[in-house]
Amino acid sequence: MRKGDTIRGKIEYVKFPNKGIFHTEDGKICEVKNAAPGQTVEARISKKRNGRIEANLLAVVERAPDEIDPPCPHFGICGGCTWLQMTYE
Repeated sequence: MRKGDTIRGKIEYVKFPNKGIFHTEDGKICEVKNAAPGQTVEARISKKRNGRIEANLLAVVERAPDEIDPPCPHFGICGGCTWLQMTYE
C-alpha cells in the first residue's frame, strides 16, 4: 500500500472526535475521518507512518446497521455535525 491507493474496510470503533478505525489485511491500523462504527468504507491513503495509515473517506460502501438518514439536508457539507447519521442509542 502506498499514498494515493484506495483501501476498503469495516470500521471497528471510533477515536475522538470522529476518526473511524479499522485494521487492514496486513494488520496495520487505518484511521478514516468522518466514518462511523459498522460502516464499510472506501478511502484514499493520505499518510502512512509506522504501522498506521491515515485515509480520506471516498464513499460509504455499506451503511452501519443502526445508521439513519440525517434530518438535516446540509449534513456532510457544512461540517457542523459529526454524528447526525447515527441513532441516539
